[in-house]
Amino acid sequence: MINRRLIRIKILQEVYAYDKRGDGNAVLSEKELFLSLDKSFELYLFFIQLLKDIKFQVDLKVDQIKNRQIKAADEEWEKYVRLQNNRVLIKISENQDLEKHLRNNKITWGSDSKLAKEYLKIIIDSPEYTKYIEKEDSVGSDRKFLAAFCEEILLDSDKIFEELEERSIFWNDEEDFIVSMLVKSIKQCKSDDEPFKFYKSAIKDEEDVEYTKRLFRKALANIHNHDEFLKSQIDNWDIERVAELDLLIIKLALIEAIEFPSIPTKVTLNEFLEISKKYSTEKSSTFVNGILDKVFKKYVEENIIIKKGRGLLE
Repeated sequence: MINRRLIRIKILQEVYAYDKRGDGNAVLSEKELFLSLDKSFELYLFFIQLLKDIKFQVDLKVDQIKNRQIKAADEEWEKYVRLQNNRVLIKISENQDLEKHLRNNKITWGSDSKLAKEYLKIIIDSPEYTKYIEKEDSVGSDRKFLAAFCEEILLDSDKIFEELEERSIFWNDEEDFIVSMLVKSIKQCKSDDEPFKFYKSAIKDEEDVEYTKRLFRKALANIHNHDEFLKSQIDNWDIERVAELDLLIIKLALIEAIEFPSIPTKVTLNEFLEISKKYSTEKSSTFVNGILDKVFKKYVEENIIIKKGRGLLE
């Protein structure tokens, strides 16, 4: 479920923590790494549960409107009923396998329905929803609106961040990645009879498990092995003055390039560049790009980086 960029970020964070701790306890660090990945998956489930809670709240609202014998109720009913009938929301709320999975993982926002009610109001009052109810009534429109809600509205409220901070320290600054996974699940609902397909574990297959373990273990073992060489490559820079996180990003990228012959160097370079843009200083990506480009070329010439199979692709 979790993509490799988030895996790389988690490894970067845990290698940094391991290096700072200085206790040499690699076993503990690896356990903490996989716990952190599991917590990311838990956040994905919490977002799904929030969608279920919103569906429950809109059902209640429609029932309340039906029981009001006034003319204005008809207009209000029409406003809410399109969301109530959203096919993807219905698929999510009626999926028994999903319900069992959420229950087994103890996923609940608690008895307080305030968050779901708040999001229901945000949805109904949003210009995106106004456009949605004017479009044709189809599973495609339903899917596109719900995906747009997750991408454009869900993380646009301070309330959600307050809730997440209270629930887990592991969810800091990774909401965008998890929402992208939720959107992928939503976009798989392409027909009326197709069920909502959800991810059931943090890491999707054994290949990603092995990738995670190997990169992390190699990073712990070799994180300082390239220090002297990097000093010689950082022109006009005192390595002690280079931002610590920039240097760690460079080292981790080098280790991946060396240890994974099937991953193209261009993929490694682009992934760690994106990480540097998100997590390091303003000028970091330019610096990281320059150093990695130079060092990758040097290591390829010296046969330290050797690519095979898919790794040969540009």
